[in-house]
Amino acid sequence: MAGVGLLCRIFLIFREFLDRLLRTGKFERDPHHRFIYRALDPSRSEIRLLQLEPGVRDADIHCSLVHTFLEDKPPYEALSYTWGDAKKRRDIFMDGHRFSITTNLEIALRYLRRSDEARTLWVDALCINQEDLQERAQQVRKMRDIFWSSQHVLAWTGEPDEDSGQVLEFLQLLSEPSVFMASFKLAEKPGPMGLWGANFNSDWNKFKLLFKFLNRPYWSRVWVVQELAIPGSGIGIGAWLDKDKLLLSCGSRWLPFSKIYVAWLTLGTLMPGILSSIACLNSAEPSSRVKPAALDMFETVQCNIRTASGQKPSIGYLLRTTYFLKATDPRDRVYALLALARDEDRVLVPDYSISNAQMLRVLVQHLILTDNNLMALSGNRLPCQKSTGGCSSWTLDPRRFIKSPRIDWEPETTSFVVSKSKPLVATFSNDLRFLTIKGRIVGKIDTVIGPFDFDKFPGLPSELASPTEFTKRLEELEQYGLSLAPSKREMFWRTLVLDSGKNGQVSQVSPAPAAIGEWFDAIVNRSGEHSAVVGECMKLFYAQAAFTSRCFYTTKSGGNGLGPYQTMPGDLVTILYGGQFCYILRECGDYYTFVGDAYLHGVMRGELLDLGMQKEWEKLEEKDFVLC
Repeated sequence: MAGVGLLCRIFLIFREFLDRLLRTGKFERDPHHRFIYRALDPSRSEIRLLQLEPGVRDADIHCSLVHTFLEDKPPYEALSYTWGDAKKRRDIFMDGHRFSITTNLEIALRYLRRSDEARTLWVDALCINQEDLQERAQQVRKMRDIFWSSQHVLAWTGEPDEDSGQVLEFLQLLSEPSVFMASFKLAEKPGPMGLWGANFNSDWNKFKLLFKFLNRPYWSRVWVVQELAIPGSGIGIGAWLDKDKLLLSCGSRWLPFSKIYVAWLTLGTLMPGILSSIACLNSAEPSSRVKPAALDMFETVQCNIRTASGQKPSIGYLLRTTYFLKATDPRDRVYALLALARDEDRVLVPDYSISNAQMLRVLVQHLILTDNNLMALSGNRLPCQKSTGGCSSWTLDPRRFIKSPRIDWEPETTSFVVSKSKPLVATFSNDLRFLTIKGRIVGKIDTVIGPFDFDKFPGLPSELASPTEFTKRLEELEQYGLSLAPSKREMFWRTLVLDSGKNGQVSQVSPAPAAIGEWFDAIVNRSGEHSAVVGECMKLFYAQAAFTSRCFYTTKSGGNGLGPYQTMPGDLVTILYGGQFCYILRECGDYYTFVGDAYLHGVMRGELLDLGMQKEWEKLEEKDFVLC
C-alpha cells in the first residue's frame, strides 16, 4: 500500500508541475520539430478535422488536428479551394510545430479565421497525410461522405482584388433576373432573340470584370466538380438550393449558391448577346471573348447533380465532360470523379502507387468489360506525347481528348451502330499493355484533307482578315468537292455532315435533308465574288459540318469518311466488334496503334451486316487486332 501511495504522490506532483508550466506559458513544443501525423483507423470512417484558432488577420496561423468519426456527426465545414502553385509556400503552426502549406491555402485560412472563436474545418491538404499514399487513397474514397456530412461547403475562389466587391454586387444583380432585365431595359426586347440585339456595350466593363472573376483558377480545377455537386447529389437541384449548404466567396464576403445558381442561369441566357456585342468583339483580352470557365464548370456540375430517381453517369462520361479541367496529379482527373460515378464504377479505387498510364489502362479495361462494348474507346484525340509517360494508344487520357460539337460523335447520344449484332470479343494482356479486339478491315485510307484545327467555327473564310491554315484546308476541301462528278458529290457532302442535319426541324434528322446538298452545290459552283446568297448557303452548310478538329479521308476503294485528328494516308478503317463507330488503326509491326473513332459513309448503321450485304461482309477478313 505504501508503494501505491508513493506513486499517487509522484503523479500528483507531476500533474501540478505540468499545469504550472502550461499556465505560465513557459512550456511549448519546439517549433523546429517536424509535425507527425497520427495514423487513422482504416477500418472505420475516421477522419481528421482542423481546429483553426481565432486571431486577427495578420497574426500567425495556429491550428490543431483532432480525430473523429463521421458516424458521430461532428460539426464542421468542408473547404473547396485550389491549392495554387506548390512552389510558393508559407508556414503555419500545427500543434505548435511549423508546417509548410501553399500560399493560396495560407491566404484562405487567414480569411476563414474568426477573431473571437475557433473554427472547425475539413481541408484536404491538412486533414490528409499527403505523404502517405495509402492513407491518401483511403481518404479520397471518403470524400463524398466528408462533403455530404459537412454543415457547409465553403467554395473559396481566392483572395479579393480591387474589383471583387463590384463583381459580387453584379452577381447579386444577376441573381434577381427581373431587376437585372429592367436595369438593362431587356424587358423591352421579348423573346431570346431580343437578347442578341441588346446593347451591352455601355456596361461592357462590368461584364469584363465578371469574366475575369469567372476565369479564376478555381473554376478550372477538376476536384471542384464533386465538391460543388456532392451537396446536391441524390436530392436534386431544388432541394440542394433550398438547403443553401453551399456558400461561395471571394475573400471575406459570402453568397449562398442559390443566388449564384440563378445568376449563372441568367448569364447563360445573355451570353449570345454579350459575345456578339461590339465591345466584346473588340476586346483586347482573349478570355473576355469566349464563354467563361465558370459557366463550363456550372454546366458540368448541373449535369452531375442526380435527382433521387435519376441514373448516375459512368466514369467514362464524366471524363469526357470534364476533359477541359485540370489537376496537379494527372491521376486525379479520374479519382476526383469517382464519387459522382454510377455504382458499377465503385470497384475502381484510388491507387497512388501506380502510374497514370497504368491507371488509365485499368479504367478502360473496367469500362469495356463492365459495359460489354467499346464506348470507352470513343472520342477524338491528340497523339500520345512523350511527357504522358508511356501511355497506350487505346487509353483516352483526358489531356488528349478533343471535344466535338456534334452529338453524333458522343457514344451516349449517337445513333450509329456499325457492328450491329456482332458481340464484343476483347481480351487484355496480363500487364494490360495490349488490348486485343476482333474485327474486320473495311478500307485503307488514300487521301486525307485536314485536320480542321479550330476550337470554335470562325464563320465564312471571306470574313477573315487573312488566309489561315484552316481557310486553306477549307478551300482544299471545296476544290475536292468541285472536282467530283455530280454522281459522287452527294456522298461527299453527306459525309461532311454525317448524313444528318436540320432544315428548319428542331432536331437532327437522318438521312440529311436534300436542302443541305443544295447549299453545298451553291458553294462549290460559285464563280467570282461571293454573292449574298452564296454567303448565306456557306453559313447554313458549315453550321452543320461535323469535321471540327477532324480529317476528311477517302479510301482506296472510293469510300468517303471523317477520321480523328491524327488520321494519315495508309491508316486502316476497321469495324471492331462491339463498337458503335468505325475505328482508325495504324500498322506498327505486329501490332496496331489506335488512332480514334471515325465515320465511313454507308456503313454506320450496320448496313454491311444486313442480309443483302452478306457476300460483301464475308469478303472482309476477320482478324484479331492487337492494340499497343
